[in-house]
Amino acid sequence: MKKLLVLSALLMALSGCSGTGNPEFAAIDFAPNIPPIAGSLKYGPQSKGRYQKMPAGYTFTHEFIGSFGSRVSERYRVNQDGSIELRSRRISPIKF
Repeated sequence: MKKLLVLSALLMALSGCSGTGNPEFAAIDFAPNIPPIAGSLKYGPQSKGRYQKMPAGYTFTHEFIGSFGSRVSERYRVNQDGSIELRSRRISPIKF
Protein backbone atom coordinates (compact mmCIF):
# COMPACT_ATOMS: atom_id res chain seq x y z
CA MET A 1 0.00 0.00 0.00
CA LYS A 2 2.85 2.40 0.84
CA LYS A 3 4.52 1.63 -2.49
CA LEU A 4 1.33 2.44 -4.36
CA LEU A 5 0.97 5.73 -2.48
CA VAL A 6 4.57 6.74 -3.18
CA LEU A 7 4.27 5.74 -6.83
CA SER A 8 1.06 7.73 -7.31
CA ALA A 9 2.61 10.80 -5.65
CA LEU A 10 5.64 10.51 -7.94
CA LEU A 11 3.46 10.20 -11.04
CA MET A 12 1.43 13.25 -10.03
CA ALA A 13 4.60 15.28 -9.52
CA LEU A 14 6.02 14.25 -12.88
CA SER A 15 2.78 14.86 -14.75
CA GLY A 16 3.11 18.58 -14.02
CA CYS A 17 6.37 18.80 -15.99
CA SER A 18 6.30 20.50 -19.36
CA GLY A 19 7.59 18.68 -22.41
CA THR A 20 8.32 21.83 -24.42
CA GLY A 21 11.34 22.83 -22.37
CA ASN A 22 12.86 26.16 -21.54
CA PRO A 23 15.24 27.68 -24.15
CA GLU A 24 17.57 28.70 -21.33
CA PHE A 25 18.34 25.08 -20.45
CA ALA A 26 20.16 24.50 -23.75
CA ALA A 27 23.95 24.65 -23.39
CA ILE A 28 24.87 25.88 -26.88
CA ASP A 29 22.59 27.08 -29.68
CA PHE A 30 23.73 27.65 -33.26
CA ALA A 31 20.62 28.16 -35.36
CA PRO A 32 19.00 30.79 -37.57
CA ASN A 33 16.00 31.44 -35.27
CA ILE A 34 17.18 31.21 -31.67
CA PRO A 35 14.39 32.38 -29.33
CA PRO A 36 15.38 35.35 -27.14
CA ILE A 37 15.47 34.92 -23.37
CA ALA A 38 15.27 37.53 -20.61
CA GLY A 39 18.46 39.58 -20.80
CA SER A 40 18.95 39.19 -24.56
CA LEU A 41 19.26 42.35 -26.64
CA LYS A 42 16.32 41.19 -28.77
CA TYR A 43 14.07 40.44 -25.75
CA GLY A 44 11.25 42.97 -25.61
CA PRO A 45 11.31 46.29 -27.48
CA GLN A 46 14.43 46.85 -29.55
CA SER A 47 15.86 50.15 -30.80
CA LYS A 48 17.17 49.87 -34.35
CA GLY A 49 18.89 53.25 -34.27
CA ARG A 50 21.43 52.02 -31.78
CA TYR A 51 23.02 49.61 -34.27
CA GLN A 52 22.64 51.54 -37.57
CA LYS A 53 26.04 53.21 -37.16
CA MET A 54 27.79 49.84 -36.99
CA PRO A 55 28.97 48.39 -40.32
CA ALA A 56 26.87 45.60 -41.83
CA GLY A 57 28.30 42.19 -41.00
CA TYR A 58 29.88 43.40 -37.75
CA THR A 59 29.66 40.80 -34.96
CA PHE A 60 29.73 41.44 -31.23
CA THR A 61 29.23 39.53 -28.00
CA HIS A 62 26.73 40.30 -25.24
CA GLU A 63 27.20 38.63 -21.84
CA PHE A 64 24.79 38.56 -18.91
CA ILE A 65 23.59 36.41 -16.01
CA GLY A 66 20.53 34.32 -16.93
CA SER A 67 17.41 33.96 -14.83
CA PHE A 68 18.66 30.67 -13.35
CA GLY A 69 22.03 32.14 -12.30
CA SER A 70 24.01 30.83 -15.26
CA ARG A 71 26.42 32.82 -17.43
CA VAL A 72 25.00 33.54 -20.89
CA SER A 73 27.14 34.68 -23.83
CA GLU A 74 25.33 35.64 -27.04
CA ARG A 75 26.86 36.48 -30.41
CA TYR A 76 25.05 39.00 -32.65
CA ARG A 77 25.54 40.17 -36.23
CA VAL A 78 24.46 43.54 -37.64
CA ASN A 79 22.31 43.27 -40.80
CA GLN A 80 22.23 45.70 -43.76
CA ASP A 81 19.21 47.59 -42.37
CA GLY A 82 20.82 48.13 -38.96
CA SER A 83 18.86 45.42 -37.18
CA ILE A 84 20.69 42.71 -35.24
CA GLU A 85 20.49 38.95 -35.60
CA LEU A 86 21.18 36.49 -32.79
CA ARG A 87 23.69 34.00 -34.24
CA SER A 88 24.68 31.86 -31.25
CA ARG A 89 24.18 31.44 -27.52
CA ARG A 90 26.38 29.68 -24.97
CA ILE A 91 25.10 28.98 -21.47
CA SER A 92 27.54 27.83 -18.82
CA PRO A 93 27.35 27.49 -15.04
CA ILE A 94 29.09 30.06 -12.88
CA LYS A 95 31.98 28.48 -11.02
CA PHE A 96 32.84 29.81 -7.60
